[in-house]
Amino acid sequence: MLLKVKNLSKSFNTRKKKITAVDNLSFEIPEGKITAFLGFNGAGKTTSLKAILNLLVPDKGEIYFDDKLLKDDFTPLLKQTGVVLESARNIFFALTPIENFAYWGGQRGLDKQTARRNGLELLEKFNLSSKKDTVIFKLSRGMQQIIAICCALIARPKFLILDEPTLGLDIEAVKTMEKILQVLASENVTILLTTHELAFAQKVADQILLIKKGRLIYSGTKNECLAKFNQEKIFTVKFLHPLSDKQEIGLKTISKVVLLADKTYEVTLFDKKSQGQLLQRLAQLELVDIKTKSKSLNDVVDFYMKEGNSYDDTQSGISA
Repeated sequence: MLLKVKNLSKSFNTRKKKITAVDNLSFEIPEGKITAFLGFNGAGKTTSLKAILNLLVPDKGEIYFDDKLLKDDFTPLLKQTGVVLESARNIFFALTPIENFAYWGGQRGLDKQTARRNGLELLEKFNLSSKKDTVIFKLSRGMQQIIAICCALIARPKFLILDEPTLGLDIEAVKTMEKILQVLASENVTILLTTHELAFAQKVADQILLIKKGRLIYSGTKNECLAKFNQEKIFTVKFLHPLSDKQEIGLKTISKVVLLADKTYEVTLFDKKSQGQLLQRLAQLELVDIKTKSKSLNDVVDFYMKEGNSYDDTQSGISA
């Protein structure tokens, strides 16, 4: 594991009360994977990121990077980490991309020539070479975000932290961001990102971390997560006419039947082994359309955000 967070806690004192932002949080980030850190506003994601980056001191907890415990010196992590935080500006809008690369490369200990060369390679990789001499404020929001990521990658770190990378981007820019992150992960760059765009997270993430009120409520691979929630076989079925009581009773012997709209039903099998029997019964009716329905990451988050629902520790992959 590239990063391991163990029993992290952080509270803040306000005039009225003490607020626990992060509560005994433990998770691991595997190398070369994209991990989506999800949760509602105020869940503790930003506080956790700031503690990892040594921007604030936690009340307790341990952070390991490359299997080394970080105590008073976070240099091993910071030298190998690129960061783009939502609330921070890591590019100068009055400068061109190439000028930004020279400045931010210098901040990471690179000479100007190396910084420019690394930056140009990144621009070429992301099809933005033609914009190298264009001042940032003249670029689109999506291009600005890509340049910000390039600046974070200028020293070729192995770990990249992105806070809401798709915020304010249009559909095409989001698709470009998906491709960029997948390219970086294929080159063994480890990525930890926060996002409220669950469709985006579902497309790019390998791992899912879900946090609620400062506590981890789910951790696991995206594929395992979705497979768990798609164990039921669900169909959306539209008929030429509404089902009669007799027809509906016949389907209900092997499935749950819910009316979604006029003539359209959601049919959930009690047992996958009965799929052939169900399809045979449906074929005998005046069927207009049938589609298999799969639950998405949005359904997963909705489930775990409900009171009382939490992940099974034995399935989480977290060692306390």
